[in-house]
Amino acid sequence: MYPPAAVIPSSGQTEVLPVTAMQRPAHLQNASNFWGIQTPPVLVGMMDPTGRGLSAGEVVEIAYRSPNVCSGYWKNPQAKESSKMPSSGSPTG
Repeated sequence: MYPPAAVIPSSGQTEVLPVTAMQRPAHLQNASNFWGIQTPPVLVGMMDPTGRGLSAGEVVEIAYRSPNVCSGYWKNPQAKESSKMPSSGSPTG
């Protein structure tokens, strides 16, 4: 009745559309320690609040950079300022 299809786990954030990362069926064997690949044109990075990239084992925030990251929040300039990172990345909060 329905054509064969695969469910593809993916994630995103309202401020960064479309999805930011997705797992292909071949990735499912590593699903416990791998969420998936970033989707073009999204760049994903790990950084501290100053925008400095970090090494393995450090506490980080995931940040996205992409032409499709929102440039602000409607009628809320304070939210826009608090969500900026020096690296031009959009933090995931």
